[in-house]
Amino acid sequence: MRPTRSIRWILLIIMILLFFSQSHAQVGGDLIWNNSADWYVNSVSPSGDVNGDGISDIFVGSDDNRIYCYSGADGSIIWSWAFDNPVISTATLSDVNTDGVDDCLVGTANDTVYCMSGKPVAGLTEQLWSINANSWTVAPIEDVNGNGINDCLVGTDNDSIHCLEGTWGGKIWSYQTLGSIRTVHAIDDVDADGKQDCLAGTEDDRILCISGESGGTGDLFWSYRTIGTIFSVAPIADVDYDGISDCLAGGESDSVYCISGATGDDIWRYKTGSTVRSVSAIADVNGDGLDDCIAGGEDNYIYCLSGLNGQVIWSYLTGGTVLTVSTISDVNGTGSEDCIAGNDDDIFYCIEGKSSGTGTVLWSCSAGGRINSIASIADLNGNGVKDVIAGSNDSYIYAIEGGTYVPPAETISTPTTPTGPSTGTVGQSLSFSTGGSTSNLGHTVEYRFDWGDGSFSSWGSSSQSHAYTNVTTVTVK
Repeated sequence: MRPTRSIRWILLIIMILLFFSQSHAQVGGDLIWNNSADWYVNSVSPSGDVNGDGISDIFVGSDDNRIYCYSGADGSIIWSWAFDNPVISTATLSDVNTDGVDDCLVGTANDTVYCMSGKPVAGLTEQLWSINANSWTVAPIEDVNGNGINDCLVGTDNDSIHCLEGTWGGKIWSYQTLGSIRTVHAIDDVDADGKQDCLAGTEDDRILCISGESGGTGDLFWSYRTIGTIFSVAPIADVDYDGISDCLAGGESDSVYCISGATGDDIWRYKTGSTVRSVSAIADVNGDGLDDCIAGGEDNYIYCLSGLNGQVIWSYLTGGTVLTVSTISDVNGTGSEDCIAGNDDDIFYCIEGKSSGTGTVLWSCSAGGRINSIASIADLNGNGVKDVIAGSNDSYIYAIEGGTYVPPAETISTPTTPTGPSTGTVGQSLSFSTGGSTSNLGHTVEYRFDWGDGSFSSWGSSSQSHAYTNVTTVTVK
């Protein structure tokens, strides 16, 4: 009989530290800094602090065949790395080489996926691993193989989706499709195995959900057939009251879809005027207690749709195709998230989340080329408000002031007592669950487990798993 160990429980404690200061007074949309790569900027990914100055930094992929790490403080280049072909996608991975710094997943046009160390040594980075894959899109996923390290999703243009081991790039599973993969995204556990799962959009007109804990050829949980390529997928917190996260998607069918994460069935569908290029969830803006949806596409509109039924909350007409949409924490004091977007009319937009009718522009500013990628990032200039980063075809990465509103201090309620096994065997993956915490500001709450053996889970869902390597008695916090 294999030895067992007992596990003693204590309440999970969530600590959130917020630091605010008033300096560098600017208004929303003001330029904090910009800096040039040598060619089109295809992707920007905010990371944690890489260079030790206490400010978040940015991973940037460019058509000049380089991955860059830019300083969030001033836009200077912390490090860069040259490949043989353009970098078409990037994603930030929670520290996979245990040096205390976020790392970077890179998809290139030369059929290779790379993982680069975020931490510079004498101004240089290092390649942690690489694997041959015709990568079109990359994304992180929480640990699915039980080693405590986050893993990776890769969508390829040779009709396959890979889940790769975060520490060395080995294939956990590979799922073969009938068309190229244009988008992948992790979604909180929908198949009740305690692991995040994978959403994907394909050129064979399908939205796919694959079990994250698959092995071998991957286990398809559900498939949804559309008309035309799917360009964007994103998770949204449960909107059909079954306790399971749901899925947003958009593509060539000129529609935004909301699909049940549990079954793959329609929840609602909204018909736009043309191809939908980008979708994202946004925290509840219409007061019904459910997250809502933002979307943009080739009809030049930014839409905000009800998460409950897909009805239009507001829509804003821009001057060109909306290529990318995302969210930013409340920048003007209305108590809701706001919307940020980038267009091929070379303009960044910030739209009031709680708008109505035709939408209220909080600010906009111009670049010298179309906006390929946009994201919010932790405060860069010390005024306590999140800022915006974006990459453009004019070769520049931009850091933009998000706003000047400083939100009240955030408090998080105590979670429920964790549940799970009290004993187990060495090497067994044990699942632990808590929940019930809420933010007074309405933000999504993430959880982190201290496994008691010197290792920690990543920040994420309220149910996570861990395998112990030695016989021991531990306290899981």
